[in-house]
Amino acid sequence: MKVDLPPLKPQVLAMRVIPKVDDRLAKELGLPSGRRAAGLLTCTSDDALYVALDEGTKAARVEVAYAKSFYAGAAHASGPLSGEVIGVYVGDDPDEIRVALEAAVRCLEEDAWFYSADERGELAFFPHVVASTGSYLSRPAACSTAIRLNTSPCPMVAPAPG
Repeated sequence: MKVDLPPLKPQVLAMRVIPKVDDRLAKELGLPSGRRAAGLLTCTSDDALYVALDEGTKAARVEVAYAKSFYAGAAHASGPLSGEVIGVYVGDDPDEIRVALEAAVRCLEEDAWFYSADERGELAFFPHVVASTGSYLSRPAACSTAIRLNTSPCPMVAPAPG
């Protein structure tokens, strides 16, 4: 039996390339020394953006300097995709930042999203498989255990707020 579940695709809220970040701002953000090109991306789904940010690290010579969800917990959820989020790439070249952002947006539009398990769209799940990690999801801080670059990670569960 085939079941068609409607996708709940994340929405990109903002995207910006900063060719040269001011030194004071770079220090406040804790950007790596010498890497001053930056790209900012925000969207409506934290789980999807984390996957998409990793895709950008596979497409370009960038790293994720910052990724933070603004999710306030299930008791304060604004919807099944609650988890508005920002991600920041850094690199040496603004063109590399653009390539990473384009890869991340493509992932959000074509691949990484929740599905609705009920007619009202209130019960959602994120059945995404990361076949091969980039540098972001390979970092120990992004996962509870270190994952080798370009390998398939251990199962990651990202349930929607309930």
